[in-house]
Amino acid sequence: MQTLVAWFVFLLLIAAAYPTAAWLLARSPFPADAPLKLAVTLGLGSGTLTLLMFWWGLTGVLFNPWGITGVY
Repeated sequence: MQTLVAWFVFLLLIAAAYPTAAWLLARSPFPADAPLKLAVTLGLGSGTLTLLMFWWGLTGVLFNPWGITGVY
């Protein structure tokens, strides 16, 4: 059950990164087609989540999934 919840939360975080990816690509001189938007969205979503967990782990903050997604 925890695995399904983790996948669901991850998909929600990926979906939340789409507007930022579209905004970044709108300012780019390159044409923003669908595969590029998808690649940037996946990179932003998973990268932001990983970076947030990394910094929380380095500072010794105890975290739970709801705390991470709330900050995200």
